[in-house]
Amino acid sequence: MNLQKRFETVAVVGEPNVGKSTLVNALVGQKVSIISPKAQTTRYNLLGLFVEGDTQIALTDTPGIFAPRERLGRAMVNAVRTAMHNAARVLWVIDASHPRISRSIDLLQKIPNVQAAIVFNKIDRVAKPKLLELAYYLNEQYPFEATFMVSALKQDGIQKIKHFLAESAPSGEWLYPEDQVTNLPLRLFAAELTRERLYKRLHQEIPYACIVETEQWEDFTFKNETRIVQNIYIQKDSQRPILLGKGGEQIHEIRASVQKELSAVMERKVHLFLYVKVHENWPEDKAFYDLWGLRYNV
Repeated sequence: MNLQKRFETVAVVGEPNVGKSTLVNALVGQKVSIISPKAQTTRYNLLGLFVEGDTQIALTDTPGIFAPRERLGRAMVNAVRTAMHNAARVLWVIDASHPRISRSIDLLQKIPNVQAAIVFNKIDRVAKPKLLELAYYLNEQYPFEATFMVSALKQDGIQKIKHFLAESAPSGEWLYPEDQVTNLPLRLFAAELTRERLYKRLHQEIPYACIVETEQWEDFTFKNETRIVQNIYIQKDSQRPILLGKGGEQIHEIRASVQKELSAVMERKVHLFLYVKVHENWPEDKAFYDLWGLRYNV
């Protein structure tokens, strides 16, 4: 029996560190977006895809909504607005244990005719009566289509969201191959994995002062190996010893961890080389914005 295909675009939005990327990874069924305990890990819009029955859903993982002061922050928040305008539906993610809603709902209310559902994440960390009270209040503020209670990290409640999105999607041809899970090129994915490790290992302002670029990529098909060279840019030379660690131990551990994950993902041996360089003004370098698909002048 031939089923009628369905397709839907969905923007996953919310304030910083609420678990948007974890939710996207859970819905897709594998890692497509990096995660860390620190806010503002996601810097640009990233596509995650999954198929549920006859429906293909294109999720856009977005940066957190905050009050930006600098160019990069403005570009990140603009990316959220763009994703919400371009999507047919919005999943608004809220950290149930620390609900921050003011900026998100203000932005949601400014976009006309958007279909939206609430996703309360990390529900295992909050008492049920408090959660229900907040859900009732928010549904009084906006005509949400549905409310979901999940723990994305534990995969609890994920299937209900997938079913809802599949059932709500309109008829339409799929825009991507059935086995595609993201639009992120491998070179950029590799750089993101290294940045994820930096966020997890470094503290305070150092992760936000770093950016990773994949400079070289060589595939050796006959040996089933790949050689990757990445530059980690920092803004001050004084940050170099913090990143390297005593005797270079920290950067070595980061390299080994990323190399191992890339080898597993690519199903081939990966040789990763990391170089730390100073680029004081990289947040003003337009080349990075072009690479990430961010608007430079906003």
